[in-house]
Amino acid sequence: MFSADMQQPVLSIVIPTRNRLQYVTHAISSILSIVDNGFELVIHDTSDTRELEAKVFHEFDDIRLRYFYTSPPLTFSQTFSKSVLLSRGEFVCIIGDDDGVNPEIVEAAKWAKAQNIDAITPLTNASYYWPDFRQKYYKSDNAGCLKISKFSGSISFVDVRQEMLNCAKGAFQDFSRLPKVYNGIVKRSCLDKVHQKAGSFFFGASPDISGAMAVAGFVDRLCLLDYPLVIAGSSALSGSGRSAMKKHVGRLDEEPQTRPFCNLWPLNVPAFYSVQTVWAQAAIEGLKEMERLDVLQHYNSTMLQALCLVYNPAFVKTILFNFMATIQTKQGNPFAETYLFLYYVIANYGKRAKSHFYRLARRGYFDYEHESCNLDSVEQAASELVKHLSQKGSKFADGQVL
Repeated sequence: MFSADMQQPVLSIVIPTRNRLQYVTHAISSILSIVDNGFELVIHDTSDTRELEAKVFHEFDDIRLRYFYTSPPLTFSQTFSKSVLLSRGEFVCIIGDDDGVNPEIVEAAKWAKAQNIDAITPLTNASYYWPDFRQKYYKSDNAGCLKISKFSGSISFVDVRQEMLNCAKGAFQDFSRLPKVYNGIVKRSCLDKVHQKAGSFFFGASPDISGAMAVAGFVDRLCLLDYPLVIAGSSALSGSGRSAMKKHVGRLDEEPQTRPFCNLWPLNVPAFYSVQTVWAQAAIEGLKEMERLDVLQHYNSTMLQALCLVYNPAFVKTILFNFMATIQTKQGNPFAETYLFLYYVIANYGKRAKSHFYRLARRGYFDYEHESCNLDSVEQAASELVKHLSQKGSKFADGQVL
């Protein structure tokens, strides 16, 4: 366990986990193999059993590892918020229990500290698909594969408020250029300001986007890094795994992720469970808690409703009812809103059809920086990432990718 008199680590890598022993133990092994004492690894376990606790204390002997158990149930946002409170680093990075990291993430945090940077958002994630990962159309084609997107190594700084506005105008469906606590690095002092204002770091049904929107208001210097610092894992039991099998949709009251928010669901978000609606609800809640009505007023509900119709046609009645109800609350021309709605629907049907055709036409061909398959765990994937970067001669050092 971490001694109270030890020096504060620069970076806390935090993993909230629940009932996924088969993934998280590999993530722990991989991260603890990093040869650097400037970080801590915090495991926050909310499983139904204490099996992981026993395994941690019997198999891992590393002062950088700190394990905590909280009895369920907790919402995702509650779990993530407590996970941050349990950490001690000057910077915080939350990853999933089936994710991994590039060991250079510690160096990136040290550089951010030295340059007084508030957050680093990696634009490029290496992706690892666990052996149990399946897709509805491509079955097990990607199972066991690490795929590294092409990257430039560029480093840039952006206007954070403008990125918040862009996210709202896009119906909160793309937050890749915001400061991200999940799969990114954020300074603790910025997170503390969120907690001081609202008593939590995350809100609503999705902690990743609500956390990004909430902390963005306190981030002055945001660095966008086009280099893989995080390995995004996808497994059969993850949200991405359900989405790949087209099972990431349903009634609000039937899904543990959204059930606690049924009675508080925003009126301008269609009332059903999906990727699109969960992200919108969580972003709205985060902005409300931060009292950022200047950003919230740019929320494009019409675009969200159109996207919901394109990707979740089974809920057409719910979506159209929500669209009509929302129109009545707006001061604009209802005919113009209807035209805009139809425009978004047609445009996104076209984009979806093009995407399907593109994927089918390129099946078996992958346009990636690097691809390696037959990898049994994220531990092996992390080793493969390090190996590839070394062979390529790529390295993060002193604020640049060499």
